[in-house]
Amino acid sequence: MCIAARLFFADGYDERAVRKKLDELLIRCDPSANLVLWSDTLDRQVKRAAKRGLIEVDYIPITQKEVDIISELPTKTMKKVAFSYLCSAKFHDMVNEHNNGWTNIPVKEICSMAGVSLTMYKQHEMRGALANRGIIQLSRTVDNVNVRVTFIDHDGEAVLKIDDMRNLGNQFLMHIGERYLRCDMCGIVVPRRGNSQRYCASCAKKIPHKRKEDLPKV
Repeated sequence: MCIAARLFFADGYDERAVRKKLDELLIRCDPSANLVLWSDTLDRQVKRAAKRGLIEVDYIPITQKEVDIISELPTKTMKKVAFSYLCSAKFHDMVNEHNNGWTNIPVKEICSMAGVSLTMYKQHEMRGALANRGIIQLSRTVDNVNVRVTFIDHDGEAVLKIDDMRNLGNQFLMHIGERYLRCDMCGIVVPRRGNSQRYCASCAKKIPHKRKEDLPKV
């Protein structure tokens, strides 16, 4: 609700109007919600949002030092997950100067952003493997999803600028020379299946009179 309140403030609404908008949003999300019981919570969210507006992040800068450290990892899957953790942590650092490399994104979502499909057991095994290598630091609380990325470089020059959080792992692999492409239509980065390929499989299906060579090979 706090994010929604910030968006309403950014659109020019005053506090009273934002508070009313939150009521409307709550009812749309849950028609059975009791507005009286939610009143104090929504009041607090409006006050928090009024003190801190939206933060615009044009891109997440990745340095050569960070690229080199991830490149040394033994498998593509590990590289993709580590890069996803890095992007998440650097984003949180950009919106909170006291964050110090931490991210509270669950490993399931980290893997999803990385474009990696793993079982729940393998996800946590991967997180443990990265921690054993010193790439990340786990929270001392066993059931806490917070992770601190240990190799963040805020001083180096950006060699890669991330402005799309989809398929982060593919973006990293494309940067280091693997066969990937950015779809001409939707911009997502996918494996390159042919030299003439320009689109991802989803977008290729939407293009009328598409040439055979534009379609990714299965």
